[in-house]
Amino acid sequence: MHRDIPELLLHLFILATIVVFRDQFGISDILINIFSAVITISGIVILVAGRLTIDSTLSSKKAKLCTKGIYSKIRHPVYVGRIMFFLGLTLLFKSAIGIFLVITIFMPYHINKIKKEEQELIKIFGRGYLNYRKKTIF
Repeated sequence: MHRDIPELLLHLFILATIVVFRDQFGISDILINIFSAVITISGIVILVAGRLTIDSTLSSKKAKLCTKGIYSKIRHPVYVGRIMFFLGLTLLFKSAIGIFLVITIFMPYHINKIKKEEQELIKIFGRGYLNYRKKTIF
């Protein structure tokens, strides 16, 4: 089984849950809708910017630390973007179960991936990565 299939299934499961179990807050405040739309759209922008930047860096044959574009500010924009996107959707759809799943399953899953990835990057890039980490968030 391809290693990304379980992650894809997790994403689809949470998306379906958010849509099926929507309107659980019992409120329809325009400010919540605007706030959740901003979080969702920001998450998409960060995710896409990270994906485009890393794809251009990975096209190189030599392992190179990506520190340009959005990576100059955020170490893991793809994961941060995904988390923001899913949190925004749960608020937009007013899904209490969705918020619960995002906070208890989705976020810990991605935070664990970040920790493992950081350990690998330290092994590969050493002090260069540690210095980069000091200059960026997440």
